[in-house]
Amino acid sequence: MTKLDSKQAKQPAVKPANARHAKVARQSRLGKLGSGLLRAVGVVAGAAVVVAIFAATTITGDINKGSITLLTSDGKDAVAPADFKGPINMLLVGSDTRKGVGNGFGTETSN
Repeated sequence: MTKLDSKQAKQPAVKPANARHAKVARQSRLGKLGSGLLRAVGVVAGAAVVVAIFAATTITGDINKGSITLLTSDGKDAVAPADFKGPINMLLVGSDTRKGVGNGFGTETSN
């Protein structure tokens, strides 16, 4: 082990680095508040994206597993015909005829 000479033993404390061409200004209270608000909005937006992805994958999984069932008008499970193959297009037209519900479309009737 070698001895350190006096120059190496007494080095000055390291000063904090400054910007290369100008002194860095301290952030104001308004700037700190804005920065914190922006971070909070980012966290909430990120959480919303995670929830949306979770919901989409859950619904897609339920559809693929076949756990969503269609019911007929009398409440029984709808059964697909034996020769059913491929996608179909469906247009559902009607109104809600349950008691106390379905009065939101006006009073006109069709013949």
